Amino acid sequence: MPDYKEKIISTLMHTAAGAGVGCVSESIVIGYGGGMVAFVGAIVLILMNQIVKLGLKKREFNWWMANGIWPYLATWFAVWVIAINI
Repeated sequence: MPDYKEKIISTLMHTAAGAGVGCVSESIVIGYGGGMVAFVGAIVLILMNQIVKLGLKKREFNWWMANGIWPYLATWFAVWVIAINI
C-alpha cells in the first residue's frame, strides 16, 4: 500500500476515535472529573496506536505523531468544546 494511503487511513481512524471520545468526554467530566477524561483519552489513543501498528505496520513514533496523535487530540478537543457549549 502506498504511504499516502496509510497516512489517510491512520488520520481518519484517529479522527473518528477523537470525535467519539470528545462526545463521551462531557459525560465523563460531569460524573468523574477531568482526570478520568485524560485517562480514558490516553487509553483510547494507545489502543488506536496498537490497531494502526497491526494493520499498517508502521512503527516510527514521528509518523504516528503526525498521522495519529495530532489529529486525535485536535478532533477530541474541538468536539469536546462544542459539546460543552451546546
